Amino acid sequence: MSKRRILYLLLLPLVIVVLIAGLLSFSQPLLQYSTRLAMGHFTNYRLVLDDPYFNIFTGTIHARTLQLYPESGGPALVSVSELNGHIDLLDLYWQDLSYTSLYATNVQIYLAEQGATESPDPIEWLQYLTWLPENLEVKQLHFVLAALETWVFVLEDISGKRDLNTSYRLHAKSHYGDEP
Repeated sequence: MSKRRILYLLLLPLVIVVLIAGLLSFSQPLLQYSTRLAMGHFTNYRLVLDDPYFNIFTGTIHARTLQLYPESGGPALVSVSELNGHIDLLDLYWQDLSYTSLYATNVQIYLAEQGATESPDPIEWLQYLTWLPENLEVKQLHFVLAALETWVFVLEDISGKRDLNTSYRLHAKSHYGDEP
């Protein structure tokens, strides 16, 4: 086999991947469909995106809302409003967000002690900490715990930053009634 033919065989998959990525980047309905298909195939959750935008060449992302529902039904486990950011494609390949920046106006995390929603175990939550991006900014975060009584814990002006890939610094404000 000639060197030229080997070079073509090595470059062909790369060209195909770039063409598919370009098509997904310019066709937002196709992007939504492929994202829903991937979530349904690889997870037990259903992802709903409102007005999504993703440019694979610049890494720019936006969604007016992002909601993650359990496949079994019930309210959204996670709701994000005005998600914006920059995603490094190698971060997605290596399954961490070390060079990614994410910004959101409002995030709501819903947990139920019993009933319609499957709440992840604490150990399961800890594995998601590796997905914290290099830079994170959230104006408001609401933790909603639905039990016999509904409890809402609000954090404001959240900012997080990864330090040399070994630790994560997160700052936030909260108000307890009249106390700051």
